[in-house]
Amino acid sequence: MFDAEPDLPIGARPVARLEMLSPDERRLLTLLRTWLEGADGRGAAFAALSDELGREAAERALSAFEAWLEAVAEGARRVLHRCRPACPCVGRDEALLTGAVSAAARGDLEAARALAAETTRPDAVLALLHHARALGLALGAEPARRATLH
Repeated sequence: MFDAEPDLPIGARPVARLEMLSPDERRLLTLLRTWLEGADGRGAAFAALSDELGREAAERALSAFEAWLEAVAEGARRVLHRCRPACPCVGRDEALLTGAVSAAARGDLEAARALAAETTRPDAVLALLHHARALGLALGAEPARRATLH
């Protein structure tokens, strides 16, 4: 499906294309990529979320996003890789992180834990999943009925 790119670190290698992600995963990945572009990116990310969710919901979502991003950074097993905002591919690390958020928001904790374990130290996985679930719900993911995170 994709050309092999052996010079890229494994976390940066493409594993999918943006159009293959769910709308919630695309929203998160776009937010992540844009946010990490610096001050201009953060402003653009907030503006886009405000347009989609409304100002108050966007503020709550960004608060959840910042907490999740801090948990990602603090718990990372290694240097994590991402693509630039306009890139049509999805790197391995991006797929793992967005997949973990999506699964946690749905209440599929087994899948969320397995995905998070690939990028996150064992002692930091539960904290990451707590923030992943909050972020997914803040971004508008539909929760599974009676799903809980312990």
